[in-house]
Amino acid sequence: MISYNIPRNLLSQAAAITPGKSSPTVTGLEDANYCSVSSLIAKKDSAKKMDELEKVGATDILLFAIANSRM
Repeated sequence: MISYNIPRNLLSQAAAITPGKSSPTVTGLEDANYCSVSSLIAKKDSAKKMDELEKVGATDILLFAIANSRM
């Protein structure tokens, strides 16, 4: 799982990098010009995705391991 903050005007570019299984989860932030995005990604792609997100303007990029899930 990857999570990051992105300016709303760059959301479509970032979501194209991390589309998730169905779609990314987008949450509004206190600053209405920004949002937080969470999405499932393959572990093997995580470094590349982080680099791509940083290039399009994402900040506060975090990776989380998932111990268990039902999909």
